[in-house]
This record gives sequence, structure tokens and C-alpha cells, in this order.
Amino acid sequence: MKSLFEETGGTYTLQGDYYFPNLTLPAEENRPIGIWGQRHARYLKQHYKVRYYNLLTSGKLNGYLADIDKQAEAMFSRLLEQMAEQKGVPFDKEGFDRSARQIGTQIKALLAQKLWGFNEYFVIMNAENDEVFAKALEVLKNWNQYGDSTGTVLPQKP
Repeated sequence: MKSLFEETGGTYTLQGDYYFPNLTLPAEENRPIGIWGQRHARYLKQHYKVRYYNLLTSGKLNGYLADIDKQAEAMFSRLLEQMAEQKGVPFDKEGFDRSARQIGTQIKALLAQKLWGFNEYFVIMNAENDEVFAKALEVLKNWNQYGDSTGTVLPQKP
């Protein structure tokens, strides 16, 4: 008598004293996944585990994440153009080059907030501004050395 697995085309391999089913995942297209796809994968894994594992085992996860990444990059570009337009900022190549990193970080943070929740905004902003954050911590630790906001150096504690 054949098992249901064998009736549907499944096969077994004998290893030692045990028969193991020959299981393979379906072939998945291999497309590059950028930062947005990676963040979305982490979000799915944390908050929607069943959906994540369904996509993974069906062989559709990589394609799905690549599509999400592509959509988010397009949204990023549109937001960048819209923000410049709203602020009435004419395109200035030199000014853009100086500010590109900060503008990009802010837009990435806003996109992350819209896609995955408010906390993700701060995850991106803090990760991108580690140097500034570290300097701020140094100032707070050594407050007396830096002085107050007027530039007056505060007296040292005895």
C-alpha cells in the first residue's frame, strides 16, 4: 500500500534504517535585494512570521522582496523630487552634493516610518547619524569643558 506522499509523486531515500522523504524547495529566481527589501524581510519575520515562511517555502520570497525594494526606491525618488518642489528649492548640483547624504537619510527614515511604523524612523536616523550622536554624548559627559549655549565656559566642580 502506497502512502499519500507516494501517490502524489513523492519519493523516499533509505539512510541507515530510516526512509527520508526527498523534499526540495521550488527554484527561486535570484534577484538582488537592496536595503528596503532587507528591512521588509526583517519586518515580516518579526511581525508576520506565517506570511514570511509561506513566501520562503513557496520560493517567492526573493522575488517579493526585490519588488518591494524596487517600489521603495521609486517612492524614494518621487519623495525627493516632491520635497524639493514643495520647499521651492531649485536644483543646485553643488548644494545637492553637499546635502545628499542627509536628504537621503531623512527620506529613507520617512519611508521606513510609513512602511513599518514610527520606530523605524529613529532606527534609520540614529544609524546614519552615529558620529553626531557620539559627539553629542561626549559633550553631555564633559559639559563643563564645553560651556553653556552662550560660549561661556562653566566653572569646574571642586
